[in-house]
Amino acid sequence: MLLKSLVGDVLQKSIKPVLAAGGPSIIACDDCASDQSGLIAPLDVCKSPLDLPAYDAVIGGNFKSAQVKLSEQQAQLAVVIAKSREVHIVASTKLYSTGRAPQLFAQIRQQLQSYDYGLPKVVWASPALVADLNRLRSDLTGRTDELDQFNARKTDHWKRFIEWIRYGLQVKASDIHVEVDGAHARIRFRVDGIMVPMQNDAHGDVLAQLARESIALAFNSISDAGTATGSNFNSNEFLENIVSVEVDGQKIKLRCDCIPTEDGFHFIARFSRNNQRYTYDSFGYEGWHRQLIQRAIASRRGMIVLAGIPGSGKTTAVQVMLEDLARNDTLKISSIDTPIEKKMAGIAQTLLPMDESDQEESQRLFNKAIQHWVRGNPDVMSLGEIRSVASGRAAIMMAEIGCLLFGTTHAHSCLGIFQRLISIGVDLYSLTAPGIMNLFIHQSLVPVLCNACKIPLAAMPSEIKNAMLGAGRRLDVCVDGMHYQASDRQCRQCMGTGIRGRTVVCEMIQHDAQLLDFILRRDLYGAEKYWRSNSDGRYDTLNFTGKSSFYHAFILAQRGLIAPDEVSKFGFFDDFPAPAPGEQIARVVAQ
Repeated sequence: MLLKSLVGDVLQKSIKPVLAAGGPSIIACDDCASDQSGLIAPLDVCKSPLDLPAYDAVIGGNFKSAQVKLSEQQAQLAVVIAKSREVHIVASTKLYSTGRAPQLFAQIRQQLQSYDYGLPKVVWASPALVADLNRLRSDLTGRTDELDQFNARKTDHWKRFIEWIRYGLQVKASDIHVEVDGAHARIRFRVDGIMVPMQNDAHGDVLAQLARESIALAFNSISDAGTATGSNFNSNEFLENIVSVEVDGQKIKLRCDCIPTEDGFHFIARFSRNNQRYTYDSFGYEGWHRQLIQRAIASRRGMIVLAGIPGSGKTTAVQVMLEDLARNDTLKISSIDTPIEKKMAGIAQTLLPMDESDQEESQRLFNKAIQHWVRGNPDVMSLGEIRSVASGRAAIMMAEIGCLLFGTTHAHSCLGIFQRLISIGVDLYSLTAPGIMNLFIHQSLVPVLCNACKIPLAAMPSEIKNAMLGAGRRLDVCVDGMHYQASDRQCRQCMGTGIRGRTVVCEMIQHDAQLLDFILRRDLYGAEKYWRSNSDGRYDTLNFTGKSSFYHAFILAQRGLIAPDEVSKFGFFDDFPAPAPGEQIARVVAQ
């Protein structure tokens, strides 16, 4: 202990003269550094860009335009950053153990005397953060010293990009979010529907410029042909593309979007795994849902439209249905994709590049593709998202010629799909004509509770338990099997999130003449009332005719599969009526 104290005293006394009266600037605590002799000395260590003092330029390192010249070895141990006249030496914890800190700090201070800077202060940082700062080799405006320097660093940017993707695959994320704000960026992933930061030493934070250059490489160098909306990456523009990469032998497609913000941009990429296969069962559809889908597909005509928010599994569900149909060699199946997210065996997929800057040309290409496929006489056609007058008319036309048509859209409910299609310009009379509409599906993906750590209703606080038991009595269902989400950080199954995967909650409508008559008269309230009147009124049966998504979610909660909090997202328990007295319907909730 005496030796350790002496080492610390000698080092601090050696540094103080270099730093002058201001002393070291210490940020972010609770860490330490060790020297080669194994002696441990406490240090405040910056691990994340957020821990650093504000700066707008890297002025010292091993690059040509540096105001403070450092050797390659020195640059691995320290970097100099500045904002206006304020300067900080960002020193690696590796330097702390070498005994060369006083000499290096004195050298930096001597060089700074040639410029109009104040006395430097020291912050200690992790070696990884110092390395990232050293890689910038330019000011934060994005100016690089030489083009060949940028090309030489492409390998680093590629490794960083692949590292993000590899991490996302390891945690089974559905998408990655790189959120650039000023001089720093944050890396987060959506895992089981929940946004979580990248778990590394910096808690997902990275220098903004390094993030920007890694993303620029993905847009400029490895975009799939015909998928990019712009020729070069520009964080001030709305951009999208598809990037195909291979990580540890696994082929991945990333559907990427870049969205500019006030002081940066957000890069969002959705993972599409070529080797990932879903079935109706694994997706979470109940037997009643599967029967309705199979019945709709067996008719081989009309429109099957899936709706939901982004990330609700619409596209994946359509892929499940198309791949199921593709097993029948007697059918001609085709799709028009913008872009192709997943290649499917037995399906003719047409890539239709869409240029947001030239809507007329995009529309012309779409119309041309439809005209050719009409002459191609497909039995089954998928149009992707129905988002415009042209795609809406194309869907109607394919249904009119006797084709089974799949499409997706954004709507708040099943009956809301009618409203959405009408609002984008689809003709109401054509939409409600016999044989045009087949099946409407509205779905969401909800988090599944971790079996290892979920909390039973009986163990919840009395206020929550009594409220849920009261709701169960009023709605005449047994809620004893309900569970709630835990936050056990020691749980190895869910890594402390309380969630293991997601499952579908949905509502489906197969129309009859009376329902279509309400729609034709634009009486959506009447249509809703008529459809709900077909319900058996129970909250514990697996017949979902006339029922909203609330009923499906409630069934899943009764099984302990999802939390009651998730059910409330589809409606409040108090808003639904109790079953009518005298109803004699058996409870068939599957365990």
